[in-house]
Amino acid sequence: MLSIIPRSALVLKVNINLNWQQGRQIFFFEILMPFIVFVNYVKCEYARIIQKLGFPAKFKDFKIQNIAGSCDVKFPIRLEGLAYSHDAFSSYEPELFPDLIYRMKQPKIVLLIFVSGKIVITGAKVRDETYTAFENIYPVLTEFRKN
Repeated sequence: MLSIIPRSALVLKVNINLNWQQGRQIFFFEILMPFIVFVNYVKCEYARIIQKLGFPAKFKDFKIQNIAGSCDVKFPIRLEGLAYSHDAFSSYEPELFPDLIYRMKQPKIVLLIFVSGKIVITGAKVRDETYTAFENIYPVLTEFRKN
């Protein structure tokens, strides 16, 4: 069984000027450590950055909006056949973007599938949704494996 390989970088996007009255900030980060440890680390570091700028920072009603992961199935995929067979869920226009966009209904996840077999899974609210999405899509991908 293949597993989702977490990316190895930490990216923190801070929009201090936008939505400041509402107190909302946007985080973009990728898993580097065990998930709960990582989230707590990011919260503390982010609060320190804001406090050093002179603003009182507290985390109230903290929740994760999006979890993204990536993996490689180690075989090339026929995207044209997949797009034709699963046209209700997929969008593939190679002139605009080199991947197939697969919008899974349950769990509600978006997968970016590349010809090379690399996949980006995004839109999860809970970590297990990324694993469920991969387990659901893997049999479909093996069906459209290039020889």
